[in-house]
Amino acid sequence: MWNKRFHCAGFIVLSVALLSGLAHANLIKNGSFEDPATAPGQSRGTELGTLWFAGGTGWGDEDVDGWNRTTRIWHVTDGGAGLMPDGSYAEVLDASFEHNGVDVLSQSGLKLTAGMPYELSFYTWGESGNPRIDVDLTGAANISLLDDYETDWTDGIAEHVAVRFVPTVTGEYTIEFRGDRYEGANVHYHVWIDDVQLVVKLPIADTPSPGNENEDVPHEVTLSWRPGGPSIVKHDVYFGATFEDVNSASVAEPKAVLASAGQDANTLDVGALDFGQTYYWRVDEVNSAPDNTRFKGEVWSFTTEPFSIMIPVDVDRVTASSFAAPNPPGMMVNGSGLTGTTHSTESEDMWLSNPGDPSPWLMVEFDQVQKLDHLLVWNSNNNSESFIGWGIKDVTIETSMDGAEWASLAEPVQVNRA
Repeated sequence: MWNKRFHCAGFIVLSVALLSGLAHANLIKNGSFEDPATAPGQSRGTELGTLWFAGGTGWGDEDVDGWNRTTRIWHVTDGGAGLMPDGSYAEVLDASFEHNGVDVLSQSGLKLTAGMPYELSFYTWGESGNPRIDVDLTGAANISLLDDYETDWTDGIAEHVAVRFVPTVTGEYTIEFRGDRYEGANVHYHVWIDDVQLVVKLPIADTPSPGNENEDVPHEVTLSWRPGGPSIVKHDVYFGATFEDVNSASVAEPKAVLASAGQDANTLDVGALDFGQTYYWRVDEVNSAPDNTRFKGEVWSFTTEPFSIMIPVDVDRVTASSFAAPNPPGMMVNGSGLTGTTHSTESEDMWLSNPGDPSPWLMVEFDQVQKLDHLLVWNSNNNSESFIGWGIKDVTIETSMDGAEWASLAEPVQVNRA
């Protein structure tokens, strides 16, 4: 019996290690198009760098290692404008109405396993006109991954596209990228692709909202995430203020951080949270029957907004009944003399009313109505304070919504002597 248990445990560890290795291996050959099989022909400049094509009126058919192409395919360097992320080369597909056809870029011999979760990802960018792109798998079965996907050219930066799928038939597949076009327009558009990857993707939740390590998150927040794949049917959500508990908790040992077990939705309203607190959360994905495997997710975190923040004030919006040069009222809000919560003893770092002012006042105007939490005042603390006493003592604080009607606090506030 002991030997049987030992061998079983060893098998489990080996399986996890193998699956983890597969999850990082790209099944696509030359997905970055960095290995052109032939030298370029003539060239001309484009938005994306140097565009290669053959002489005369026909487009070239330069080969790229690992890929097959039909019709008018261009091989293009992508270093010129920095649109693509992957270095030297990209591939461009021509979606042409006038030529009555579309370009096809394909790679065969992809061996996929039924029931295994995969993710296809690539970067894409299309020129003006928002060309579309189709991506399919054919062979052991037909799988449509993208149909009429419309690329966004307006920001001038390639977008990252990722599609998850689970084959139902084991066998060899061919992946095809096709440039598509709008019907009825006698024009042709081009769409670039780069950094194509096809990997085994463990069905782990990703794309958290709030984003991982985000700060100033509203204290009333709804968590959301992208499910790990089409085979995922349930979600276990762990949420708390301690990383160790959220990281190690389980359904069997919830540690008071299992916020929801076996829920259907990929969102969770966690209600009103504490201000200025860092929270940690994790989503474990539960696979469909018959195995109902749980896939432990990453631990994400975010920090809620503070209860109050310092309100910046323009020095020109601070006025006073008087001031003695060189101590204008703007000195009250411009940070002069402050180091953390400590103030200097230099008179030049403070506001000083005119000695002849019998009832000095100071007014701070905000750019909009603000909800005030607390007010910090550093009383006069220059070197003469101990025997002259320049500071204030009893102060009336008034507030106004419109600058016309004022309301004061019930009792005068006494400010401590420095």
